[in-house]
Amino acid sequence: MKTIKVLLLATILISAYSCSTDDEIDSPTNTNQSSSGLSANEYQCETGNPRIIGARCNDGTRSNATGQGACSRQGGVKYWICSN
Repeated sequence: MKTIKVLLLATILISAYSCSTDDEIDSPTNTNQSSSGLSANEYQCETGNPRIIGARCNDGTRSNATGQGACSRQGGVKYWICSN
């Protein structure tokens, strides 16, 4: 019985962790976006740019994360997004 409780608790903790990160959130559809998915006041930029506001992940999702670990569950960063 103790083993079952431990396994259940581990499963709950893993599920909660994988569903509760606030640093990587897909953005809602924006009707002002270009074909690249960037809005009029956004552009692709290089790592280290102080205007980074998020990233486009290799799987196509967008992340609001701006530092190390961004897109870590989506195959890495395809490019950084900066704001004008």
